[in-house]
Amino acid sequence: MRITELFTAKSIELDSAASNRDEILSRLVELQATHGNITDTEAYKKALYAREDEASTYVDNGITVPHAKTNVVTRPSLAALRLSTPVQYNAEDDGKTDLLFAIAAPENGSLHVDMLARMMQMLMNEDFVEKLKAAESPKEFLEYIDAQEEAQFGTESFTQQAIPQDGYRILAVTACVNGIAHTYMAAEALTKAGDKLGLPTKVETNGSDGAKNILTRAEISACDGIIVAAEKKVDTARFDGKPVLFTRVDDGIHKPEELIKKIAHGEVPVFHAEGGAAAEDDTAGKDSFGRSLYKNLMNGVSHMLPFVVGGGIMIALAFLLDNLGDVMLAGLGTGTLTLEDIRSWQVLDEKVRPDPEAHAKYNDYYKLYHAVYRDLEQDMAAISKLS
Repeated sequence: MRITELFTAKSIELDSAASNRDEILSRLVELQATHGNITDTEAYKKALYAREDEASTYVDNGITVPHAKTNVVTRPSLAALRLSTPVQYNAEDDGKTDLLFAIAAPENGSLHVDMLARMMQMLMNEDFVEKLKAAESPKEFLEYIDAQEEAQFGTESFTQQAIPQDGYRILAVTACVNGIAHTYMAAEALTKAGDKLGLPTKVETNGSDGAKNILTRAEISACDGIIVAAEKKVDTARFDGKPVLFTRVDDGIHKPEELIKKIAHGEVPVFHAEGGAAAEDDTAGKDSFGRSLYKNLMNGVSHMLPFVVGGGIMIALAFLLDNLGDVMLAGLGTGTLTLEDIRSWQVLDEKVRPDPEAHAKYNDYYKLYHAVYRDLEQDMAAISKLS
C-alpha cells in the first residue's frame, strides 16, 4: 500500500483559520473522522495530546506531524491541514507551524512508524513541500503527494505489515451488453487493482446468468464509494446517498486503478436516485437520449443473441444432414452401400469411391462438415478465452 491511499480529498483542508494547538488538533480529528475508521474521536484526540506531552511532533520547515496509535482506530489513515497563518504549535518548537499531517494507526503493530518514516522521507524534499504549500485545492494537494511518492518509491509499499481493513472499501458493478466476456474481465481487473492498492474491492457481476456476488446493504453503507461500469441498465437506486462513479465497462478493464483511486480520494460526487433509495428506477448518471437509446437496444440484443446463435447452429446441422442423406441414398440406390456400411464410417469413403456421383456428394459433405466444424471450434475457443 502507498501512503497516497491513506488520504482522501475530504481529509485535507487548506488555509484553515485555526490559531492554536487546541483548534488545530480538533480540526485534524474531524478530518480523520471522515475516513470512518475511528470508533471514538475523543479517545483518539486524547491519544494525540498524550503523544504531544511526551515530546513535540514539530519537525522543521513549518511542518508538524501529530500521530497516535490506539485501539479506537480500526485501520490506518492520514489527514492534512494547511494554516492560513503560521502559529506557534508548542512553546518549545524552534519555528512556527503552517503545515500539519495527522497519523491515525491501530494499536497493534508499528504501522505508525512505517507511515511516519515514509512521510518524513518525502517531506525532506523542499520543492515538494513548496508545492504542497502552494496547492490551490485538496485534489491538487493530493496529486502532488501521489506524484512525489511515485517518483521516490514507485509502487513499493510503505510497510510489510498486513493492513487491517473494515470489510470492502470499494464496491463495483459490472455489466456488458452480452453479459459474457467484458462483464467478468472488468470484475477481475477491478478486484486485482483493489488488492494491489490495498483497498479491498467487491464486484457484483450482471452477466448472462443473472446478478452474482450481490452487494449487501451493510456493504453499501460501509463502503467509501461504488463504481458502476456498465453498458446496460443496473439497479442503482440502492446506492442513493453514496459516492457513485458511472463509467464504461471498458474503463473497468483498462484503467481500474484510476477508477478506484477516484473513489478512495473522495473525487466522486454523491449520487441521489430519483425518489431516494426506495426508487425502482433512476437516472443512473443522467444518460443522454442517444446513450439511453443505445443501452436499451443493446439490452434487447443481449436477450436475442442465444436465439441467433441457436438458429445458426440448426441451419449448419440441417446442411450437414441434407448432404449426408444424399450420400447415403445415392450409395444405397447404386448398391455400393449397405446399412451396415453406413454405420461404419471407416469404410464409407472406400465404398462410395467406385461410384463417381456418390463419391462427389460424399466429398462435398466432407468439406462442408470440416468447414463448419472448424468454424465452430474456433468460435468456441475464442469465447472460452474471453470468458
